[in-house]
Amino acid sequence: GVGDGFSLDVRYLGSWVLSSWCMYRVARRVVSYWGSAFVAALNYTYSTIRLVHHGHFQLVVGGALIPLVLLALLRALEHPSLRRGIALGLAFSALTLTANYYGAMMSLVVLVVSGGWLVARRPAPVRQHVAAFALAAVIVGMLVAPIGVKYLRLDPAPTFRRPSPPR
Repeated sequence: GVGDGFSLDVRYLGSWVLSSWCMYRVARRVVSYWGSAFVAALNYTYSTIRLVHHGHFQLVVGGALIPLVLLALLRALEHPSLRRGIALGLAFSALTLTANYYGAMMSLVVLVVSGGWLVARRPAPVRQHVAAFALAAVIVGMLVAPIGVKYLRLDPAPTFRRPSPPR
């Protein structure tokens, strides 16, 4: 059969492709020329700040999921639906479960972008937005809360922490 190394390599390389594709789709919403979006995707995906973390699997995958969450957020804001709320909830949960600090960071991004978008656009029926985002929040709560609670219980334990290197 296929070994663990191959599986890890496929996920690792797939995350770089996912990162490029999602950032291309996000940038394509902002620029009119596809070449500019392509360069933006390459700049994000292969930036120095991302490449220096190539040895940290959770940062490679988490960095790929950031543009996915942003893309799902923009799609849910522009045309809210339950399906897009599910997509946002699943993308955000995957990001948070991959690297919880990226989840904390993206929660602020989601709040700022959503709030700014809603204030600027002032959509008349906000009921669809509320339903989509409530569903996303329920999904995040169901998927992230059990692991988050376990993490908070283990965090104070001395066996859970790495020892500081001697000075």
